[in-house]
Amino acid sequence: RTPGSDVDTTVVVPGVEFDRVEDERDFRQTTLRRLRQSLHEGNVVVHDMVLETRMPLLKAELACGTAVDISVLNRRGARKSSLVQAHFRRAPVLRQTVFLMKLWAKSWGLYGQVAGYPSGLAFACLVIFVAQRMAPALAPVLDPGAVEAHCAPPGPCSPEPAAAELLAEVFAFYASAFTVDTEVVSIRRGGGIRVLPGAVLSIEDPVEPAVDLASPYLDLARSQRLLGAMADAAALCREGRWDELFGRGC
Repeated sequence: RTPGSDVDTTVVVPGVEFDRVEDERDFRQTTLRRLRQSLHEGNVVVHDMVLETRMPLLKAELACGTAVDISVLNRRGARKSSLVQAHFRRAPVLRQTVFLMKLWAKSWGLYGQVAGYPSGLAFACLVIFVAQRMAPALAPVLDPGAVEAHCAPPGPCSPEPAAAELLAEVFAFYASAFTVDTEVVSIRRGGGIRVLPGAVLSIEDPVEPAVDLASPYLDLARSQRLLGAMADAAALCREGRWDELFGRGC
């Protein structure tokens, strides 16, 4: 992991179902309050409890110093993680390429919704989408509803020499082969035309298709900056200037 990385985890309660959204929210909030008290007695430091959001969270820190966001019954979030892991299992090079893509975005100041840029899931979708569009395709189109609801944690990541080559392909694709005005990044379909044309990058949430993982956080200037940085990164890859790719700010 890189400095600043965090862990997202959710509490699974088998057999618990709710007919009303309000009842499910109350259950999540009550569970987090109880969990907060229990964590205080262990080696986990709870920094904040955020209850009035779409998905209530405990923001905490593990004994090793890693930040962790704890939710309750985040089924959709778990399925998104399972879908990404399913792609990683089929093509292990994707895992390391996504890691490199996120490392690049962080080093160039282009990462995270708080900063107005895509999240880790969105960057994973950017990589998987390119792998789906390659000939022959490196990644298949998977039905999000057909993957396991909860997946086992990934094992150790072995070095993948092809990751650098695939990363260069990703940058080149968004620099020259992707039309931001008319296309949407959709790993659920392996392609797609935007319902409404727009100049800001659009990345479809593979589990909640009505949710855009990019445009709510990007404005036109940040979208252009991100795509322009990908074009710059593509040039650095072509010239073999890897130290600048991961060591410079934008």
